[in-house]
Amino acid sequence: MTHSFNPIKDACTYMEKYFSDEITLDMLAESAGMTPSYFSKKFKEQLGVSPIQYLLEIRMKVARDLLKEQEQNVKQISQKIGFQDEFYFSRKFKSYYGVSPRLYRKKMVRETKPMKNSILSISSDKRIVVTLQRLADPLIALGINPTAIGCFGTTIENTYLHSHISPLTKDLGEYPPQREAIESTTDVIIADQWRTGEEYREYAEISPTVIISGKDWRDYLQRIAQLFGMEHQGAELLREYEQKVQYAKQKLRQSINEKQVIMLRVLKHELQIYNPSPYGVGGVLYNDLGLKPPEPINSAGTMRTISLSELAILNPDYIFVEIVPWLNGSSEYFQEFIKDSTEWSKINAVRNEKVAFVENNLWVEGDGIIGRTMMVEEILRILSPL
Repeated sequence: MTHSFNPIKDACTYMEKYFSDEITLDMLAESAGMTPSYFSKKFKEQLGVSPIQYLLEIRMKVARDLLKEQEQNVKQISQKIGFQDEFYFSRKFKSYYGVSPRLYRKKMVRETKPMKNSILSISSDKRIVVTLQRLADPLIALGINPTAIGCFGTTIENTYLHSHISPLTKDLGEYPPQREAIESTTDVIIADQWRTGEEYREYAEISPTVIISGKDWRDYLQRIAQLFGMEHQGAELLREYEQKVQYAKQKLRQSINEKQVIMLRVLKHELQIYNPSPYGVGGVLYNDLGLKPPEPINSAGTMRTISLSELAILNPDYIFVEIVPWLNGSSEYFQEFIKDSTEWSKINAVRNEKVAFVENNLWVEGDGIIGRTMMVEEILRILSPL
């Protein structure tokens, strides 16, 4: 098979493989057989960012993952991703993520730890309040029904967990849940890692409180299982999920093979795509199920903004569309400016009627074992119907 020369794609592949080396615009342009200015122009037309910004995003994503692992110090990480100056790397990291590498590590790898009036283990017969659906998911999967749940951007009747929840479970209303909503419903509070210290202290004054932190949904499941002395059940749930994923991967290989799949998020006046990161729906599509994203695709971060013209260039074979319901105008934006446009109509997935509209709460907030299992089953139904 002969190699089809695509200078922009080849430049992306080179940067993704050799990001730790010294890479310059002149070097990339020379390899592509273009002048630096023309190469930059063509690159930005296709990917929406400059070549050097693309390289920076790769390095920042790798740095973020290395910081989570805690195996190397900041200086070692900076050198590993192509920065010789640790302080220059720190400035770039802070401009990209809003915090320094050291603060990012401290925040992201913080273990589940007790606070004032906190606990290290929980009896399943307690009245348990969880502040976020993402924490309720593994709890319910382990067979423990919380007495109240904080639902971000929705109500308990509309959450993807609704059919799994006891009818007696209370909706805590706005997120983060307020003191008045929690006080009468709890013996124990399981709180997420994204709230401020002041909010945590307020929770701990109400009831014994435990904070769950982790790198991903597997961490959440394992740590919650540990709290209840249910490590074996947690491991079994993970094993069952992997079995379902392997079955789905086999079926999808047979039905769509190497065809390209994209997840499109519609906001008010803006489109976003999910990148092949380990988190959320991008993690289910590309990491768990091994589906193929359009190439080249920017893999820095969970998602990124994309123009309709750029989407048309990516030209995916299948599109999952999620219209954000709590943003007034997102549905109208899709109907008026996307659906009837010439660029949209020319995309392979649109021409071949391979566009599927999916439910916002599941596909955005369903990053737990129940949610991911539901997504895998829905993806299989859509892409590999009987």
